[in-house]
Amino acid sequence: MMPSPRTLFNRNILHLASVLILLSCKPDLPDGIISERRMEDILYDYHIAQGMADAAPKDADYTSDGLLYEFQQAALSKHGVTEAEFDSSMAYYCSDLTRLSRIYSHVSKRLEKTADAYGVVTSPADSYNALSAIGDTANVWAEQSLYVVKPNALENLQGWQMECDTTWHSGDDVMWRFACNMLSKENINSQLHYDLVVTYTNDSVRSTLNSTRVTRSTEARIHTPYDWTPRTIAGHLFVPVSDAACFFIVKQPMLIRFHKKDVHPQPQPAVQDSTATAASADSTATVLTADSMPSDPAMQDARPTELQRLPREHRVPREHRHPDNQLQNNQRPTNQRIRSLQR
Repeated sequence: MMPSPRTLFNRNILHLASVLILLSCKPDLPDGIISERRMEDILYDYHIAQGMADAAPKDADYTSDGLLYEFQQAALSKHGVTEAEFDSSMAYYCSDLTRLSRIYSHVSKRLEKTADAYGVVTSPADSYNALSAIGDTANVWAEQSLYVVKPNALENLQGWQMECDTTWHSGDDVMWRFACNMLSKENINSQLHYDLVVTYTNDSVRSTLNSTRVTRSTEARIHTPYDWTPRTIAGHLFVPVSDAACFFIVKQPMLIRFHKKDVHPQPQPAVQDSTATAASADSTATVLTADSMPSDPAMQDARPTELQRLPREHRVPREHRHPDNQLQNNQRPTNQRIRSLQR
């Protein structure tokens, strides 16, 4: 008995839907490239192996490079992947930062969960992860979420730059934060260098340069004077060109803006300088003359002598003074004598 046309139509619709579902599930990857899900599992174990090699005690039977290589090969063997397949897949994903960022987002969460389960502190707890783009302390990052830096002449320098809008105020501090992972087949001391540069509306520039190779959060911060307003902010990632088989993955970047609640400096209490006061007193001291001294005999004892009121550099040396160290009333110097002493 022949099926009815309606039954044939329904069967064809089901077959077509099945084909479309299979096509949509098939990853759009070149032949020989490991899938994202599988690559996530491999990279998770790969980073665990790298951490185990770094933490392992040194043994005379193994060099540092040999121990790291053994751990990495064990991670690849666990997933049935050859070194060539892993290298070609990593090269592919490094050229597609959207997919690599998606993979490393999952890898980072799994590594942090594993570290918490074993009580390992990978980075200090902070509240920056929950920041939004508004508020006195805000995460204003608007650039790409992942960077790959390799020690070859074409990929050893990455950078970004942003213009500051009207939400930036005078005195705002700036901090650039990110996490860094290094993948290497050798236990090398290669470091990632990074800088943060802030240009202000008065054409002044402040910058800071640092280095890292760790997996925890890394930061660079610039403090802004209270009357300077940021105009542009830029950052750079750099590794020297070399033959080292390694590369750095910079992820989870944040640019934190700090508004100062009071950008005006508080007045400092005046500190009296006794030396300056003494010098000022000497420079403004009035030299009393015989004409300006009181004529009342009752005030004679209260009048200071001319030698006491003269500046030190104009006083008569002790060896030339009167024997009883005081001038007699009938020996008082005249105005002309005082002026000559002052000269």
